[in-house]
Amino acid sequence: TTGLPVGPPAPDFALPDLDGQPVTLAELRSRAGDLLLVFTDPSCGPCTALMPQIATWQREAPGGLRPVLISRGDPEANLGHARQHGLADVLLQAEREIDESFRVAATPSALIVTAGGAVASPVHTGEDEIRALVAGRAPVAPLRTLGGEPASLSAALSGRDRTIVFWNPECGFCARMLDDLRT
Repeated sequence: TTGLPVGPPAPDFALPDLDGQPVTLAELRSRAGDLLLVFTDPSCGPCTALMPQIATWQREAPGGLRPVLISRGDPEANLGHARQHGLADVLLQAEREIDESFRVAATPSALIVTAGGAVASPVHTGEDEIRALVAGRAPVAPLRTLGGEPASLSAALSGRDRTIVFWNPECGFCARMLDDLRT
C-alpha cells in the first residue's frame, strides 16, 4: 500500500541539507509546525515542473504548512534546482530510504506531518494531487455581504430559493450589475 496510515507518528530521520548539515524531522517540526514533505528527484520532469509552485509555497506557507523537499539524486543537480527556483529546505537522501520509510512509491509525492509528529494526510502523488492537498489546507476567506457584513452560505441558502452569483468588483460587466444585485 502506498503511504503510511494517517494518525500514527511519522518516522523520524536525519538527512543532510544542501550544505551537508544533518537535519532531523524533529528539528524541522520544532522550527516550523506542520510540514509538507515533498518527495522529488531532479531528473523527474513532473517534479521540475512543480518546483516554482513549491518555492511559492515556501515563501507563503499556505495553511501554515512549511514545504520541505526530500530529494534523491546528485547533490549538484539538487543545488542547481534550488538556486534556479529559489528553494529552501532541500534534504538529500542517499537512495530511497526515506521514500521507503514513508511508503512513497513515486515522485513527485507529498504528505503532511503535524507539528506534533503525526502523519496527517495520505500520500498525494502528482502535481494535481499535491496542489489539491495544499489547497485543502489554505485558509478560506470569510464570506461577506455586499454591505460588508459577515455571511454564512448555509444560512443564506436556507428557507427559500436563492441564486448564487460569482461576482468580481473589477469586472465591468459585474460592476454594471451591482444595482440589480442590491435589489
